[in-house]
Amino acid sequence: MKHCQCSNPGYCEYFKQEMTSNPPNWQWCQGASEEERNQYKIACDKKHKRHSFGNIESVFLTNSNLLDDCIKSFIPKIANLNLSGIVGVPRSGFLPASICATSLNLPFYTISNKEIIICNSISDFGGYRMNSFSKGCGKLLFLDDTVFSGNTFNQIKDTFGSHHYYSALYCKPSNLNIVDVYGKELDEPHLLEWHFFNSPHTKKTLFDLDGVFSPNVPFSELDCDDKYEKYISNVEPFYNRLPKAHKLRGIVTGRLDKFRKQTEDWLAKYNIQYDELIMFPTEKRKERDANHVEEVGKYKADAYKRSDAIFFMESEKAEGKVIRKYCHKRVILPNDGVLL
Repeated sequence: MKHCQCSNPGYCEYFKQEMTSNPPNWQWCQGASEEERNQYKIACDKKHKRHSFGNIESVFLTNSNLLDDCIKSFIPKIANLNLSGIVGVPRSGFLPASICATSLNLPFYTISNKEIIICNSISDFGGYRMNSFSKGCGKLLFLDDTVFSGNTFNQIKDTFGSHHYYSALYCKPSNLNIVDVYGKELDEPHLLEWHFFNSPHTKKTLFDLDGVFSPNVPFSELDCDDKYEKYISNVEPFYNRLPKAHKLRGIVTGRLDKFRKQTEDWLAKYNIQYDELIMFPTEKRKERDANHVEEVGKYKADAYKRSDAIFFMESEKAEGKVIRKYCHKRVILPNDGVLL
């Protein structure tokens, strides 16, 4: 590109990013040479590649996916292995391990200070139904949710030896040799619901509110502002999605700005930390209500386009498609298990 094609600051289709007030910016680009712009284009492309998920769609695995894949893909592969128990690799390995141990009526263990610890309750093995279990039969199966670098499993093998089974529900195709058993192949990049809300990803993600952190407002509460206000002030959250480890990059919602105080109070009540809360302009209520999906979707897309966030988490698939269409950045649909 010999000359800057943008007539004003904003989103640049050439560099695929917002040209803001900090150089390199729109003013810089106007006066830059062709070589300078080409070098910056290369740098931008490398950055986008690092953040890109290509054309992969189903890379956001939900909690429901994990349960289904345990039952349908993994348990059939271990059911006849003559196991003496299942060891959940801390911490996310507890999820598939407990499902499998319960389903197969096997003792459940974990690892602490390089020792195998029984997760006991009433009996030594975790319940009356384990009282007749023989400790001497079969091998232990170590189970994690994923294996990608292989570092964790190599350390575990070094500690506990090769006379056990080592497994993962999801395994990177190039590392299948690390495990004895796996449920499904899962290449990188990917996002996992059971990790996402307390991962560093939240610091670079804009979030929808209703449908992501709390149920969507019922239609019966939409026809009266008093009922609506009461509902959003008292609705319980999806507790499994409350972020506790990191501050959110921001929340962008179709709620009217007139309900900002009630929204801020609710977010504070559940200790949801965020950099910014962007709410739909109250004076545009008629336009919003006349074509909610398009108007709110475009509003969210505009906020996303201006942001340095690399993900937008949207509860409604139709709005997610609008955001993706107008912004050309990745949209997570957690309720559908899809990344657009």
